[in-house]
Amino acid sequence: MAKKSRNEQKERLYEETLVPAKPGSDRLFDVSYGDEEAKPVECLGMMFPNDEARRAYFTEKLREKLKDPAFRKIEGFPIGEDEDILALSDPPYYTACPNPFVSDFIVRKRKTSHTEVPYDNPPYAADVSEGKQDPICMAHTYHTKVPYRAIARYILHYTQPGDLVLYSTPQKLDS
Repeated sequence: MAKKSRNEQKERLYEETLVPAKPGSDRLFDVSYGDEEAKPVECLGMMFPNDEARRAYFTEKLREKLKDPAFRKIEGFPIGEDEDILALSDPPYYTACPNPFVSDFIVRKRKTSHTEVPYDNPPYAADVSEGKQDPICMAHTYHTKVPYRAIARYILHYTQPGDLVLYSTPQKLDS
């Protein structure tokens, strides 16, 4: 029994997970290898004992929202089973359907934003050349994909820690 426990522990040490980078590191994400202890997590003003508890709470909220027929009528809603949508989501940060939590993030950001510093960033004046050979870029290839590291440079240049950055996938235009 102890041998299996050690093997499970050893395998867990090699699990890679993308996690938000530490402030000031000039990176959007770092890799965690599963050896960090679970820490309390704050999300949308609520405290959770760990990230799994946060995920479980918001997954149930998304599950409830998926039962609403009006929600499913939003343009761009994916064709798929609820369980597939939930499996592909990490609510409230990312959902594989229109994200019902976006307005909560915006409201929360307005309430917690205390900066009176005017925006004064000069234009980004450096060459950006990033290849598409990164494992993340190779996971789902298509010819117009922009490497995330190129986008990260602009986000780091034009935002401050704590700024809200929204991302939307391109929508198909009617012709």
